[in-house]
Amino acid sequence: MAEEEHLIPAASQRRRGRPRTPAQIARPNRLVTFVTDEEMQHLKRVVIEEDRSMASVIHRIIAAHIRNC
Repeated sequence: MAEEEHLIPAASQRRRGRPRTPAQIARPNRLVTFVTDEEMQHLKRVVIEEDRSMASVIHRIIAAHIRNC
């Protein structure tokens, strides 16, 4: 049973960030932006609430906005 326990990754070991697709296909473009302290605190709260990486939260926000345009 102890062997089975380490088959389930801990939250800190879950894969996050860029998908497993090669970088040239997945998301080859980088985007850099600056945010206020208040905006960063809000983003950090969303990251914690959704248990996602900062990059995935920001990508979701951008993708949702683009779909709605």
